[in-house]
Amino acid sequence: MQPLLQFDDVSFAYAPGRTGDGAPSPKAGSVASAPVPAGAGVSGGAGALTPPHPPGLAHVNLAVRPGDFVMLTGPSGAGKSTLLRLAVRLEEADAGMVRCGGRPVAEIPPAELRRTLGFVQQTPTVGAGTVRDNLLLPFSFAANKGLTPPDDAELAGWLARFRLAGVGLDATAAALSVGQRQRVCIIRTMLLRPAALLMDEPTSALDPESSGVVEALTEELNEDGVTVLMVTHGAYRPARRPWRDVRVQDGGVREVAVALPDDADAAAMVAGGAA
Repeated sequence: MQPLLQFDDVSFAYAPGRTGDGAPSPKAGSVASAPVPAGAGVSGGAGALTPPHPPGLAHVNLAVRPGDFVMLTGPSGAGKSTLLRLAVRLEEADAGMVRCGGRPVAEIPPAELRRTLGFVQQTPTVGAGTVRDNLLLPFSFAANKGLTPPDDAELAGWLARFRLAGVGLDATAAALSVGQRQRVCIIRTMLLRPAALLMDEPTSALDPESSGVVEALTEELNEDGVTVLMVTHGAYRPARRPWRDVRVQDGGVREVAVALPDDADAAAMVAGGAA
């Protein structure tokens, strides 16, 4: 099966004084480091890179197949968020190639790429206006003018599915709780029907109850066939879905665990607290 998303020998260097926190930065040149053997579908360089703040990503190989649920774990600043940003071209690799559906992402128009790879950021961002206005925002962009926007009945159905049945489409989006805004942002992304959700610590700003709702809904979307690539620092691992734990550290990536729902606890123990 062809990977949906693939990193082929990708290297990326941060500007001096910067680490992999996802913030935009100019390039500082390629990182030189020899790759080390790793698990199936993943490899990466370690070499002279020194934790906890390596100068970037070095010779990273990672294949994400359709339907995968991949948890990106590892220390802060290791480059987890950067991998997502490279996938949607908010950053550009210094060396190697990122592919989506077999095509180099550099050859895919950004609007098309970001419809295929839906990017959910750590902090939910809503604009002025109503919940309806925010959900329909992507359909107002020139790049999406050929898409048919959903009607109110479909929008209400999404709100109900995401445990927001009590939130009206005419409610002021900015007045919602942080957890509600995050769910609105995920719905807004899903309305473009992406093949994959790239989620950058989507529950880090949420209370435990809201976090649980978002995590359960992410698993539901994965059950529906949506590929998930999630950055996390926490203890969450999917309860119902098979998942892969890919650790990002010292400039490379390695497979820590692959688990089915029944053996999730055992695999988490094997992972040794990789979050």
